Amino acid sequence: MKILYIVPYALNMIRTRLYHLIQALRKRGHVVTLGTLWEDDPERQKLEEFAGEYSLQLIASRLDRLRVVKNLAGGLFTHSTLPAVSWIVPEWKVSEHPTA
Repeated sequence: MKILYIVPYALNMIRTRLYHLIQALRKRGHVVTLGTLWEDDPERQKLEEFAGEYSLQLIASRLDRLRVVKNLAGGLFTHSTLPAVSWIVPEWKVSEHPTA
């Protein structure tokens, strides 16, 4: 099975649930693509190492502090929760009306 797993934060050893879940999925033969965000080069490098170690496809975008502030400011005028809008990445937007 092909699985797209999206997390709004870079991986680290404190958040071990993701490591264990991905290990279990890969052992069962699933193809896992990880979609996540990174803030600086060390985080990006860790993500690339993790993806290589577990044979994952990686979709990762930079989310800098300016983007977070813009997202939060824009979120003040919506019905969404602030945590939901703080991780918005414009290039990840999916069409509401996909074409066949």
